[in-house]
Amino acid sequence: MALSTTSAPAPLVEVGDVLPRGAYSLILDASYYGLPSASDGWVYMRVGRDAYRVDWQTHQVLERVTDKAAANF
Repeated sequence: MALSTTSAPAPLVEVGDVLPRGAYSLILDASYYGLPSASDGWVYMRVGRDAYRVDWQTHQVLERVTDKAAANF
């Protein structure tokens, strides 16, 4: 049996990018997905199949947190 050579798709955004307002969904119940509560002016946003920590004022991507989320994300 041959191993698959396909890799996971590249993320749609990178840390440091600024997200356009209204283009992506806010994750309201972070605890449902096993993530700590948002605080200190940042929120979680869903971009494609990934979750990111985003500065609420600037919409700058601070961190990709998909790997920290529970399996139900």
